[in-house]
Amino acid sequence: MSVSRASDIDPIELHQGLHEVINPTALNALFQPTVDGTPRQEGTVEFLFHGYRVSAAADGTIALRSEFNRLKQTGMNLLVCGTVPDRIRDVMSACLLGDATRERAVLFVLTDRPTQTALDRLVDSQIPEQQAHVFSTDDSVRSAVTRPSPPETDAMLSTVTGSLDGIHTALLRTLDELEQSHDGFAPAELRVCFDSLRPYIDMNNLERVTTVLEKICDVIVQHDGMGQFLLPYAFVSPEIQSVRSCFDFVLELRISQHGPEYRWHFNITGFTTQWLPL
Repeated sequence: MSVSRASDIDPIELHQGLHEVINPTALNALFQPTVDGTPRQEGTVEFLFHGYRVSAAADGTIALRSEFNRLKQTGMNLLVCGTVPDRIRDVMSACLLGDATRERAVLFVLTDRPTQTALDRLVDSQIPEQQAHVFSTDDSVRSAVTRPSPPETDAMLSTVTGSLDGIHTALLRTLDELEQSHDGFAPAELRVCFDSLRPYIDMNNLERVTTVLEKICDVIVQHDGMGQFLLPYAFVSPEIQSVRSCFDFVLELRISQHGPEYRWHFNITGFTTQWLPL
């Protein structure tokens, strides 16, 4: 019932799903008194269920913690997908940057979007430009020659080599420098936005792509950060399925008759949430 209230899912549906995760009878038996009648005072069992980490203690106490919130404390990476207009992805990306209620360190890697994309998202999330560093790959810079020059900005702008290895090297150096200047990062203080992975999804060299992607994700986790990687393909597409294992979550976007919506896919448990309004 606790998970049902937290997730707003029908209790009957949850009860059926619980049996696929853990044996409730065995769980109850685990905390029964010993053979001589002595109550069991200690012991805790933890398991993942419908996006929550459930802790059941010997005294009957049940604690819930969102797996998403737990990973925010230790570092996490998510893949944002869906065949929706750029403006919908921009709104979701700005939401994932957090808000201005606490200081952030924000780093953008733009491979096929103009610098203005990052500046607009900072405005939407009310994060000062001084807290942002924007990397543009040399390929994206060349493709933007015919576009208007970006306006004056207080964000730090840099150009990096267009290869994933080059981006990984630049992230290592820059994040170490940022962490020193911040005297260490608080959990989820660092936000990294990679927009997008599309130029690097080479199905013929997939092993190399996933290897470097995993290294980039590891760097973000090591700095207790939260990384968002945008890839504008459908969730069921080979492009998404080929790299989803590199991430903790996949965030899927769509436009239905009700408007823009999103849902979460939890890679650890295979659980998928209901569609939610954006």
